[in-house]
Amino acid sequence: MGARRRCLPEQHIRGAVEGDGVQPAKDDIFCLFDGVLDNLGSLSQQDGLCEGANEVLLMIEAYKMLRDRAPYPASFMLSQFSGSYAFVLFDKSTSSLLVACDPEGKVSLF
Repeated sequence: MGARRRCLPEQHIRGAVEGDGVQPAKDDIFCLFDGVLDNLGSLSQQDGLCEGANEVLLMIEAYKMLRDRAPYPASFMLSQFSGSYAFVLFDKSTSSLLVACDPEGKVSLF
C-alpha cells in the first residue's frame, strides 16, 4: 500500500455549515452530514483519500465514484458505510439528490 496523502488547506472540507454561510462542497457536489462513520479511516485509505479526510469528503468522493465509474445503485455505496449517520447530498451538475441514513435510523433526517 502506498502512503496516504496529507490534506492541504485548500483540499480540506469542513463537515458543518460555517457562520459565514459556506456550505461543505466539492466539484459542485454539496453534502450535509450528521453523525459518525465507524469505518472512516479504512474507507478513506481504500479510496485513496488524504490523511485526515472527514465524512463529508468521503461521501462526496464515494458518490462521485458511484456516478462516474460504475453502474451501481446507491444502495451499493451505502452498504460500505458503518456507523450512525444521516446525510443529504446534492449534485448540481446532474440535479440529483441523495438522502440517506444508517440502516437502524440512529440519526434522524429531520
